[in-house]
Amino acid sequence: MTSSQTPSESFWRRCFGIDLRALAAFRIAFALLMIVFFLEKSLYVDMLFTDSGVLPRWVQLKVNGHPYAFSLSMLFGNALFQWLLWGIGLLSSLALLVGFRSNVACFGCWLIVYSFYNRCYMDLAGAETQIMILLFWGCFLPLGACWSLDSRDTELQTRPQKVFSTATIAILLQVLFVYFFAGLLKTLGPNWGAKGTALYYVLSLDIMGGSKPFALWLMQRPSLLKLLTPTMMWAEILGPLLFFTPWKTSFFRTIGILSFFVMNLGILFAVEVGFFPFIDVVALLLFIPSSYWDRLSSLTRWLGSYLEGFAARLLSGLAYCRLHPPVSRGMFRLSLRWQSLAALCLVYIIWRNIAVCAPQLAPPTWISNIGYITGLKQQWTMFGPTSSKMDVWFVIPGRLKSGKVVDVSVWFNKGKDDAPVQFAKPKKLHLIWRTHRMSIYFWMMARQIRDKQPWGRQHLRDLSSYLCRRWNREKKGLEALTALDVYMMLELTPPPGQAPTITKQWLHLQHCPLG
Repeated sequence: MTSSQTPSESFWRRCFGIDLRALAAFRIAFALLMIVFFLEKSLYVDMLFTDSGVLPRWVQLKVNGHPYAFSLSMLFGNALFQWLLWGIGLLSSLALLVGFRSNVACFGCWLIVYSFYNRCYMDLAGAETQIMILLFWGCFLPLGACWSLDSRDTELQTRPQKVFSTATIAILLQVLFVYFFAGLLKTLGPNWGAKGTALYYVLSLDIMGGSKPFALWLMQRPSLLKLLTPTMMWAEILGPLLFFTPWKTSFFRTIGILSFFVMNLGILFAVEVGFFPFIDVVALLLFIPSSYWDRLSSLTRWLGSYLEGFAARLLSGLAYCRLHPPVSRGMFRLSLRWQSLAALCLVYIIWRNIAVCAPQLAPPTWISNIGYITGLKQQWTMFGPTSSKMDVWFVIPGRLKSGKVVDVSVWFNKGKDDAPVQFAKPKKLHLIWRTHRMSIYFWMMARQIRDKQPWGRQHLRDLSSYLCRRWNREKKGLEALTALDVYMMLELTPPPGQAPTITKQWLHLQHCPLG
């Protein structure tokens, strides 16, 4: 701290500044996560984002369209254009990984994730929201200031150790809002407090991974489960305070990082929530204090030199690298215009999260529209205030031209085209889906149908038509699909000590054109 700095300035920088090495570690880990994210997304480009898939654009506009939610993916409904967008997203992730035009790459990732997010609402979960929001705030940060190709243009002595701005305040608060407001929402439900049964209901959902070994181990210990339920809620509420203590900040921040790491590890082994725990752990890298990086200075110097050298070798053949001026100019400074935009968005996320817990404090429409424009609209329920009690799986008997009957749902999820039709509940329900994304899609459709929402049946018809087209595109002759039925199997979790019941519901008959 210089002599010109006041104690209050020192506190704000200490608590809301980000070490450039922590920012670089976050960039690299997050870019790797983005690459995996886009590779997983590639399995469903045709299904989710084209007009010949399960959600044509006109249906998306009718059901979930918003005038301020823009999407490049909505411009054209053909597969070629969607794959082009996907390719831009993957290339942007690779550029972010090596730190090549880092902020442009971050914006490219955000734009594609934002576009796909607003194109199909049926497969969305908190993980995708978290990715989009972190990418948004990353656009305001000097992501390429360290361990990157961008940083090769910056003299080492000109790099500050920490960066402090409205954006650093926003992204650090954003990471902890996921826990804090999820915990506050849990206080509104009795199952997280006096009853202590919330985790019982969460772990009873096999679609959420309730048959995982750690989940089964916890379910066999009801007393421990009842103790862990309020413990988790209060850890989410009070844990974020550890990151901003004015006294021994590094010590308490370390405790906070380790505590939330253990929590995410428990979530990973107990339930199936896709990318969510990985994103949260990567985001915690932003909080690692400078003192830890200083102790690892020799390792980080070698790592930084290696990564920068690798990036340079990878891109040495590009004239673009040689002809353009250094990107470090202004890397550590945000203009007043961008600072103001970041501040406005920070006010929005605070207001939005408060309004989720207290709807009477909802912001006016023009403020709410900021969430749609930027992708910052958020609601961190995380099984609160009440967790779902609905397990669901679909059985889809398909009749072939040869007269044989097979389960089309097994073929769709696992690629097995001769599976017999079975209505019994699978032993490991969370594993019948191709990925977690598909379990979200089918669960959302089941909830809409169960609640008699008007578009549930439309989604069912679109899915059935898609399955017919896809099967008959791959199989001809006697193996062609002539018709299929769709059955929904529902199991509602009863209170502790009672046996669940399963209901079987026929939903739809789809005739498949053979031409």
